[in-house]
Amino acid sequence: MRKEILISEWNRKAHFEFFNSFTEPFFGITTTVDITKAFYRAKEANSSLFLYYMHACMSAVNQVDSFKIRLEEDKIYQYDTIHASTTTNRKDLPFAFAFLPYKESLKEFIEQSTINLDEARMMSGLGMGEENKRLDLVHYSTLPWIEFSSISHPRNFNYKDSVPKITFGKISKNGDRVIIPISIHVHHGIMDAQDVAEFLEKYHQQLNK
Repeated sequence: MRKEILISEWNRKAHFEFFNSFTEPFFGITTTVDITKAFYRAKEANSSLFLYYMHACMSAVNQVDSFKIRLEEDKIYQYDTIHASTTTNRKDLPFAFAFLPYKESLKEFIEQSTINLDEARMMSGLGMGEENKRLDLVHYSTLPWIEFSSISHPRNFNYKDSVPKITFGKISKNGDRVIIPISIHVHHGIMDAQDVAEFLEKYHQQLNK
């Protein structure tokens, strides 16, 4: 479900119209996230750490209204629930895309996501089905080989994109802490750095629950 936001009545009207006229309206922030508690809880539960911190991330996304707003043609909509389209590695082929539907229950999310990831890994193509073309998504990538401090994304500037991109990097240990780099790219007409900070705060809360 979604509801339309009338641009003429939106408190971001001027900001949206200004940045939406840019060839590149996205801005990006890269930082690190402490996943120590999630790391050990996933290990104790014999669960996928990736799906554990992914669920926490998606829960945080769904708590921040600006992360649920999308541009569709010349209209703005806010979705009730946001899901994930993520890259997944395959043994002898380049990566594929997998659709991970958000579920409030961690157990249900892991069960469904495991099925979807396994199916994506069995594909021979890119896996760019209709579910991965939806607007009620965040585009996720994971680079488990690199402790990056910045990142850029390929973009089709002929297409007015508004879907946030979140990328995770290589997990490392800093003393007793387990750290992961995270990059967030978002449409500046829809949100500001303050919204990204709110998302990161919610994400930390979810990881430490």
